Amino acid sequence: MLIMLGIAVFLMKVFSSDSNEPALFYIGGSDESVRKEPSEKSVLGFSVSFDNPTNHSFTIDQVVPLLNERGKRIVLGEVESIQQEKRLQAGKKVEYSGEIDIRTSDLTEEEIHDMLPLLEGYRIILNQGEEIILRTKH
Repeated sequence: MLIMLGIAVFLMKVFSSDSNEPALFYIGGSDESVRKEPSEKSVLGFSVSFDNPTNHSFTIDQVVPLLNERGKRIVLGEVESIQQEKRLQAGKKVEYSGEIDIRTSDLTEEEIHDMLPLLEGYRIILNQGEEIILRTKH
């Protein structure tokens, strides 16, 4: 009888929804661009939108672009986070954009064209301290 009670309690915990956990939003779109000509200091421009199909709203405090291995090899300095607070309302989207300094002088125009995308996702700080990582689908 105790075993059956234990199983029942376990199943209730597994299938119950905890309203304290945030619902997730997702990357609705992203874009990257860089000049085709090799350069000692070039700029990777990027933009991303986060779509919220849920009934919950979120406050995004900070967005940190995450470079893939190719990007890590050519980045100049540190990747800076975008510290711009935006409210992601239920059923809406927000957009962020930024730039990352990179060195493309050792690459040909074709290699520069073929290296994109350089971003593999974004680390997002929301609701004053919660952190999630969203990966791009490239």
